Amino acid sequence: MYLMTHRPFSGDIVPFDRPIDVYPHAFEPARLVVAAARCWVTARKEAIATKASLYDLLAPFGCEAMTMSFDKLMALFQECLARPIQLGDAFLSSDEQALVDLINRMEAAGAYTDCLEIKAVALECRRYLRNSKI
Repeated sequence: MYLMTHRPFSGDIVPFDRPIDVYPHAFEPARLVVAAARCWVTARKEAIATKASLYDLLAPFGCEAMTMSFDKLMALFQECLARPIQLGDAFLSSDEQALVDLINRMEAAGAYTDCLEIKAVALECRRYLRNSKI
């Protein structure tokens, strides 16, 4: 995994028009969010337990307590999209960017006004990231 240093949650976002790997520092929380989102979507597609997959990914970063919140956030996010979440590859997809924005700056929260619970769950995930070992 590429998230190694401890840095406070900066609120910075990873632009989706550049590969995620060109940001070697300062974006560790966003990278973890993207990695967790990709883990969750992949687990769902492969019919694997999402919570167990997320726990295995998040535990090394001291974020295992975030497992339930992130699982709930992803389910709500997909429900609000009314379609499956699209993943990126070396570049972030627009869905991944929206998720990062939602957690980092709550910018996307207005787009999900029909899903009242999503803002509270996103804030909970943000608190976990701020208190993590990242």
